[in-house]
Amino acid sequence: YADQGCPGYGAKDGSKRVTRWVEREVEEQGIRAVHHFGDLSYANGAGHMWDAWTDMVSTFAKQVPLMIGVGNHEYDHSAGGESGKDPSGLSNADGFQPEWGNFGSDSAGECG
Repeated sequence: YADQGCPGYGAKDGSKRVTRWVEREVEEQGIRAVHHFGDLSYANGAGHMWDAWTDMVSTFAKQVPLMIGVGNHEYDHSAGGESGKDPSGLSNADGFQPEWGNFGSDSAGECG
């Protein structure tokens, strides 16, 4: 799955519904791993939202591995690339913003 969000954030709190669905799949279907394909918490740099997301997914992540892919809402570096902290190795003031993407600042600089 992808595009989960945090408790209290998003349309009709779908994040909790997704969590309950995954919990049920783990318990009833015996799945052995969960893959989350990006856009995890939509925290936009707010640490308390990451804490809420981690608490929420821990209900199943303590039973099976949770493998995540980094989505556009996690990886945008909107500043600070010149300091060398960008994991892509790119060194510029705008951080990693590849020409093949149109991601802009939709992560609010989550990683930057």
